[in-house]
Amino acid sequence: MPIKNYIQPLSHFFWYCLWLSLPLSKAFLSVSVTALVILGLLHLVLERSTSTNSFSRFDFRPIVYLSVLYLVYVTSCLYSDNTQESIKWLSRSSGLLLVPLAVVWQYRLLLQHYKSYLGAFIGATLVASLATLLLYVLPENITITISEQLSGIFLPYNLNNNRMSFGLYSPFLDRLQLGNLVSLSLLSLVWLWNNLHTKSEKTAAWVALLVLGITQLLLGARAAQLSLFFSMSGLLLVVLAQKIYHRQRWSKQNTILITALGLGVVMVLLPYLSYRYITPFQYRYHQLQWEMEQVWNNDFQQSDYQHFTSLRRLVSWQHTWTLTKQHLIVGVGVGDYYDELQKIYDNDSLDLPINSHSQYLQIWAAVGLVGLIAFLWSLAYWWWALQQKAKLRLAAFGSAVLLYYLIAFVFDAFLLRQIENTVFPLFLASIYVFCYLPIGRK
Repeated sequence: MPIKNYIQPLSHFFWYCLWLSLPLSKAFLSVSVTALVILGLLHLVLERSTSTNSFSRFDFRPIVYLSVLYLVYVTSCLYSDNTQESIKWLSRSSGLLLVPLAVVWQYRLLLQHYKSYLGAFIGATLVASLATLLLYVLPENITITISEQLSGIFLPYNLNNNRMSFGLYSPFLDRLQLGNLVSLSLLSLVWLWNNLHTKSEKTAAWVALLVLGITQLLLGARAAQLSLFFSMSGLLLVVLAQKIYHRQRWSKQNTILITALGLGVVMVLLPYLSYRYITPFQYRYHQLQWEMEQVWNNDFQQSDYQHFTSLRRLVSWQHTWTLTKQHLIVGVGVGDYYDELQKIYDNDSLDLPINSHSQYLQIWAAVGLVGLIAFLWSLAYWWWALQQKAKLRLAAFGSAVLLYYLIAFVFDAFLLRQIENTVFPLFLASIYVFCYLPIGRK
């Protein structure tokens, strides 16, 4: 049997592996991305004529342009002194290049199986969430024992932090990363809702919404909570207004007004009730308030301030901006970013580990204003292209995902991590591909 007959089933398998591994396994994630790129390249070479005709009908520029940031990173290596760190950076960020290529080369599989792929991702995130909630419900000493017994699978348990004040223990990946994946799962569920036709699908979706929503409230990933609050509000406004408009036959203006008022009441009550009655939520924001009072009164050095996440974020912003001002136009280069930032931390009287807590500042410091503008331009072009092709609901879904990241990027440099360098371009690229679905295209 010719090798080309194996390409599609193998690609289908690895697409499943990729979506499943996002919240569960970095190792399988790397293997899946590499396999999909190789299989996509083979498909391109072995079926050249078919691929050429297919590509002529598909505008892949908004997806390819998502790799602009990676190309800027590569360019900055030319003026970085630390070659070894440059190679590590490019390896860690390779998803920004490889994922868009994999999507472009095999976009037809995403069109054929979009529902099952997103379902696999949501299901895997649900598993990670259930594990996190279970380990929270168990007595802490038992959770610690489990994490030690499964040290090859689970992340180490942080013994220095109170899990109520500093966020829940997440066994498979960092708590902040899980918060992002939970948010993306919730946004995806809202978009998929109209395409759930069977009773079992809708029951599973309600269970997933409940578990993922509880996880997000308890997890303690504040940047993810805040970003989801605003992005979900916008998406729900569109979805609910559209549904009410078709059912009630009100005018568009009245529909939007009534939906916005009702949603506004819910969105005001939700954080209030969460803070009032959900203990981990309350502890997490009490911790933030107490930390800020300590910093404001300059009393923090009398406490164990190394674990003050708010202080570490403020110091990170200050030091990264100091580095940015030294290399405004082209940046310090990805190879020297950590070395130069460490020097600024070393000159500080505080005993804090080096952190990057703003994606915008991190990009500006590493590759300059030129790199930051190129990155933002690629996102703006993607959004503009999506609005031109997508139906209202898909356009709202894509806008909500982009808004989520634009807000979250203020508080953390997520693209320094392997998982986010995969999931960020994967979601944006996939959402654009969905424009070519009957349910997505205008």
